[in-house]
Amino acid sequence: MRILTALLALSVLAVSGWSAEPKLGGRLETMGAVNFHNRDNANDAFGEFRAVTSLDFYPADNWSVFLEAEARTDTEGYASGVIDDFSENGERWIINLREGYLTYRKGIFQLKAGKQIFDWSVTDTVSPSDNICPRDFTDLPEWERVGVPALDLQIGYETFFELVYVPIFTPSKLPQGNWERELPAGLSYGDLNMPNHGVGQFAACFGTTLSGFDLGASWYHGYSFSPAFDSLSLAEINYRYNREDVFAFSAAGEIGYGLMLRAEVGYFDQENDDDFVQYVLGVDRIWDSVLRPTDQLYLLVQYSGEIETNDVMPDRFRYSDFRRGFSDAVLARVEYTLSDSRKWKLACEGSYNFNDGDSYIQPSVAWQRGNIEVEAGVSIASGPEDSFWGGWENSDRAFIKATYHF
Repeated sequence: MRILTALLALSVLAVSGWSAEPKLGGRLETMGAVNFHNRDNANDAFGEFRAVTSLDFYPADNWSVFLEAEARTDTEGYASGVIDDFSENGERWIINLREGYLTYRKGIFQLKAGKQIFDWSVTDTVSPSDNICPRDFTDLPEWERVGVPALDLQIGYETFFELVYVPIFTPSKLPQGNWERELPAGLSYGDLNMPNHGVGQFAACFGTTLSGFDLGASWYHGYSFSPAFDSLSLAEINYRYNREDVFAFSAAGEIGYGLMLRAEVGYFDQENDDDFVQYVLGVDRIWDSVLRPTDQLYLLVQYSGEIETNDVMPDRFRYSDFRRGFSDAVLARVEYTLSDSRKWKLACEGSYNFNDGDSYIQPSVAWQRGNIEVEAGVSIASGPEDSFWGGWENSDRAFIKATYHF
C-alpha cells in the first residue's frame, strides 16, 4: 500500500474546518565526507542532500494530524526509487513519509493511528527499553529510528499506561558503502532470514513520577530491530531477526550536585538465541561559567554491560547484533559552548569496549547563526577485526554538515 502525504492530509481535512492554525517546520541538510582509507565497495568521497518537512494541524476539536516527509539523494545511491511504502522495507527511498498519524484526545485518553516513531529510552545509544522501531544503520553513527505503522493508546499523564500494536514487521536498514562491515578473511555474507511481513508486535509501558524520578516499566513482544548471527554455511554468515520478549525498567532523575541519573535494565528472552540481561547506568551534568563568564560545559558518562543467562551462539559472532556491541563499555559525550550566544560549540563523543578493546571517537566543531548550523569533524573506529568497532576501522572519515531550520 503506497500512501502519499497529500492523500493522508485530504482524508482528515474532511472531518471539518481548521480548529487551530497549522504548524509547518522542517530542515534542509547537506553533508560531505572524505574517507581516509580506500574501500573496494565505496567511493572515497560521499555527498548527501536531505529535506525534511513537517506539518502539524488540528482539523477539529480533540483531533490532530502530524505529517513528516523527507526527500533525499546522495552520491552512492543509498536512496533510490520514488516513494516508499507506508510500511518501509530495508532500503532508503528518495521520497519517504517518515511519520503520518491521526491523534484523538479525550480527557486522559489519547489514541494515535498511523506511521509513528517511538522512543522509550532514558539512556543514550544503548537502551533496553527502546525496541519498537527499527533503525537506519546506512550511515552507522546516526542510528536513526524508522517509523512503523501502529496503533498507540495512552491513558493518563504523569502516571500513565501505554499500549502499542504494530501489525506489520519493518526491517532495519543495514550499513552500506563505507559502513559495510569488513568480515574476517574467509567469511562472506549469506542469507538474511526475514520474518513474515504480517506478523504483529506488541508493546506496553507503565510510567510514573516518584520523589522526583521518572520511573518506567515496559514489555515488548516482537522481533529484534537488529539482525543477528544465525548459522555458517560454506563460510557464509547467515542472519535472522530474532523473535523475543523484552522486560525492561528505567529510571531518570536528579541525584544532587546538578547530576542527572539515567538507568535502564532489560531481560531479553530470545527464540533460538542467547538470552541475556542488558543494563545501562549513566550520569550527566551542565556547568556554567567554566572558563569564561558565559560559557557552558555539558558532560555525559555512561556504562553498559551484559549478563548472558543462556549462551547459545558463538561469542565471536555477538558483535553481529548491533544492540550487543556495547557490552562492558563506556560511552561519553562532552560539549563546550564558548558563550551564551551558542555560536561556537566544541564536542566529542565516543565509546570504548573494555572486553574487546575496540573504540569509536568523533570530535567536532560547530558554528551556528540564526537558523543555520555548520558542523565539521572526524569519525575514527578501531579495534580487533572480531570486535564490534574493529570491523569498521577502515571507515574513518572527515565530514562537514550544514543545516538550515525553518
